[in-house]
Amino acid sequence: MEVAFAITMPAHALTYSLASGNESWPTDKRNAIIACMNEAVATYNAHGYFDKHVTANYNTGVPTAQASYSGWIDFGGTIGTRVALHEIAHTLGVGQYWSWTDGGWWGPAANALVLIYDGQNAGIGTGGGHFWPYGMNYDNEDTSAVARERHCKLVAAMRWDMGIVVDSDSDGMPDDWETFQFGNLNQTGTGDADNDGVSNLAEYQTDSNPNVAGPASGSNYQIRSDFSGKLIDVWGASTADGGNIVQWADNSGSNQHWTVTHLGGGWYSFTNANSGKVLETSSMGLNDGDNVQQWSWLNNFGQQWRLTGGSNGDWRICNRQSGKAIDVNGFSSADGANIQQWTDWGGQLWEFLPLP
Repeated sequence: MEVAFAITMPAHALTYSLASGNESWPTDKRNAIIACMNEAVATYNAHGYFDKHVTANYNTGVPTAQASYSGWIDFGGTIGTRVALHEIAHTLGVGQYWSWTDGGWWGPAANALVLIYDGQNAGIGTGGGHFWPYGMNYDNEDTSAVARERHCKLVAAMRWDMGIVVDSDSDGMPDDWETFQFGNLNQTGTGDADNDGVSNLAEYQTDSNPNVAGPASGSNYQIRSDFSGKLIDVWGASTADGGNIVQWADNSGSNQHWTVTHLGGGWYSFTNANSGKVLETSSMGLNDGDNVQQWSWLNNFGQQWRLTGGSNGDWRICNRQSGKAIDVNGFSSADGANIQQWTDWGGQLWEFLPLP
């Protein structure tokens, strides 16, 4: 008997069932497959619209796991959520659809997305029907909830690149993204569903949330760490290029006040009210731990930032050059703790507090 499993999700989202004969599977294997499929399917449905039903099977003749575009997944010697995410990607077209390419990925949607995630030197490798980064090929890729989110979104982008998903209303946004975000195709690319001054198309292009308003361009804010409760601060109220950025308790100083400017396309700059200089990564750095400082406006990618997340008013602030997030060194709660950039793992959360 085939057993279907219902998980809370929008209509026509990804669903799965167990293959016929599952009652005879070893209890531990059956329970493990149910657990990992529940988690993997919920992850896909939390980050995209994947209108497909897949069937999970237990096959002792399979060394690890395998799947096909038909929607059939065989679990063998390796059962787990990372494996389920990886195999579901195959059922959605990764390595299985006729327009898949090995030897590198050249589709514009997925490549644009990986540049946002990993910076201007990033690219997507393919081979053997797999992709990387974020392909969930090995356990060392399953590092965080953000890595799983990016896996799902890159699969969605590849489906658009392969022609599985289309943009039927020619507004620059694929139908699956519009359906996931808005429930229909009624929004336009030039529209602004959350009225924050950033178009729906720009929100798509920067992997932002088109239903949660970001800070208003031209307005002044304090930027507060969700963890420490302290503010992004220019050390010693410096007005010099290279003035260091730290966190500090609110002292009402203008060196803790920032003007948010939407530069277009979903990218922002943050200008200090005291110095008139903007927040940037030092020397256009691409590495974890590279310093964040202030500098005169140069209009380079190291001075441009996107906002991602937005749930409960908390945002991750990610650099256009590196893809990395503004981060408090060592997860410190102390005054004077240094602000740096670090790989976005989902916990570097900041709140924009409007100023009069």
